[in-house]
Amino acid sequence: MREPAPGLYARISAARELLGLSERASLADIETRTKALLKRWHPDKNPPEKAAQCHSQTKAILEAHALIKSYIAHYQYAFSKQEVERYLPPDEWWFKRFGPDEHDV
Repeated sequence: MREPAPGLYARISAARELLGLSERASLADIETRTKALLKRWHPDKNPPEKAAQCHSQTKAILEAHALIKSYIAHYQYAFSKQEVERYLPPDEWWFKRFGPDEHDV
């Protein structure tokens, strides 16, 4: 009997590790890391004897990127006030928490 394919979490974790991402990453982090790895493994940036390795690494990077992008494409975002306020920009968080600076008044 064949072993079942790894679950989604295992596949996402492997893709995340291949791309060098932490457990929390923004879309910008994912894109930046993917581009950096593709540049690193580009055949023009490596000696000809590494062409096969470059091809397999590039394929793995693109597959990992596609899996993560598919996952986040189906992720449901929350737009409630409570959820949005969990991710305020630093200046807005500071103002909400401590109010205006004395020199701003």
